[in-house]
Amino acid sequence: MNKKILIVLLFLFIIVNISGQVYGHGQEDYTIYNDKAIQEDINFNLPSNSGTNNSNNNYLIGNLASNNGSFGNHYESYIEKIFKVFVSKSVFKAGTKINLKIYTDKSVKLVTGKISGKTGYIFTKTKSGYWNYNLNTKNFKNGVYIVNITAIDTSNKVYKSLAVLTVDNVPPKLFSVSTNVKSVNAGNQFTVFASADNTTTKIVATIRGQKYSFKYLNGTQWSSKIKLSYKEINTIIIIVKAFDSAGNFAKKDTYIVSKPKIVYWNGSLLTNKKRSVKYPHPNNDYEKSIKELSKYAKVYEGFAVDDRTLGITYRISHGKKVQYAVTIAYKDPFIVYHELAHVLHWKWNEYTCDRYAYNKTGYWIK
Repeated sequence: MNKKILIVLLFLFIIVNISGQVYGHGQEDYTIYNDKAIQEDINFNLPSNSGTNNSNNNYLIGNLASNNGSFGNHYESYIEKIFKVFVSKSVFKAGTKINLKIYTDKSVKLVTGKISGKTGYIFTKTKSGYWNYNLNTKNFKNGVYIVNITAIDTSNKVYKSLAVLTVDNVPPKLFSVSTNVKSVNAGNQFTVFASADNTTTKIVATIRGQKYSFKYLNGTQWSSKIKLSYKEINTIIIIVKAFDSAGNFAKKDTYIVSKPKIVYWNGSLLTNKKRSVKYPHPNNDYEKSIKELSKYAKVYEGFAVDDRTLGITYRISHGKKVQYAVTIAYKDPFIVYHELAHVLHWKWNEYTCDRYAYNKTGYWIK
């Protein structure tokens, strides 16, 4: 009899112990849903260097945003009516506007967001059914930010999720910029070199508003082959910017002297017997330039005044009517366009007329 009583008591003892273990496991499942527990779990998983490694951040965003086992099935009921959290850019510099989209069950009536230490905000529901907010990150300091997202349904039940944002305000290092030559004939190609650290993802040079992309070579080295218009003469400032993936940039500048291409007069002139010319059907650049000049003046070919004058323009006034006569002594388009500049702009000086001719031909005669 005593043996039977002992067996019954032992059986009851085992049942009580099993019940206690099940109850305790239930308590763990419940407490894991509170904010503190999730925050601790995220802090444990975040990288210690908050500004550089975003692989964990992407992992967290992807898992926290999904509804098919976010943190595994263990957390599914915590965000079961928040289907997806979309972040337009997870790593960025302060001042970037970040678009947040929250996809929820139709029964959700309100979605809010909050970053610790900052003002909360309310999402707007779009016609497409998702909830939208554009977060202004102006004055955000370098580091990782957790966006706590709360959704409330029509039964006033609360559902929560998170998004992870990394603010990277550290610019890349641009060590040096240089050109392969310090002067170049205008219109000829030259190379700009840049040396930058391994956070650099893009380098761009700007010359008078025009942008030129760099190609990565190796190590820290980048280069860009640039060809300016022959009209770009004088000292040219080249502004070089190195960008990282977050949009930060470092800037340096260099310069190059762009000189006009010069063609030297060979000393020969046309005969002193002048003749009137027109070229209605031009065969070369010289004849094309004469055709252009003939629209505004009577044109002659021949000796012009002395053995150093390559062309000359006469301006004849008949009351209010003005006529021009031009003699070309050296058959070259530059000379023709120089004289055309005198015809079109009588008060221009010799240098300005040379510049006009240079812009027409791409070279300068001396």
